[in-house]
Amino acid sequence: MGHWDLFVDKSKLDHADLFEAAEPRIFAYRSSTGGQVQIIKTLLASDEGREILRQINARADAPDEARSVNRYAAAILMPRALVVEEARNIDRTHWRNLYPLADRFGVTISALRVRLEQFNLLYVDQKTNTLYPSREEAQGQGRLF
Repeated sequence: MGHWDLFVDKSKLDHADLFEAAEPRIFAYRSSTGGQVQIIKTLLASDEGREILRQINARADAPDEARSVNRYAAAILMPRALVVEEARNIDRTHWRNLYPLADRFGVTISALRVRLEQFNLLYVDQKTNTLYPSREEAQGQGRLF
């Protein structure tokens, strides 16, 4: 969705928008690790369509594009207000407490770690792999109360 929203020039497209209502019968369903995935049947019906799907799957993002799309996904899956509220209610200094939070948001522990670091709700000392509730507390600048 991030690729579509951020990098496709919709003014040049001659078909329905991504979020317009579509008839269910135009989709085929395939299994994936995330569950059932809808694929437009016309793409599967021709060699050209299957080649388009193959190219989409084989395409690698440029580093800037990958960062943009990852931030887009993080904003949707882990909204700031929800992450802050949930994170402040747990002890963030133990990995075992972070895994259930990652599961709650449906993301990997790595994605959660990055998001928490963006909000200064986690700091991981790379040398010791020690977790701190913020960068300031890792540097000894924590609160006195």
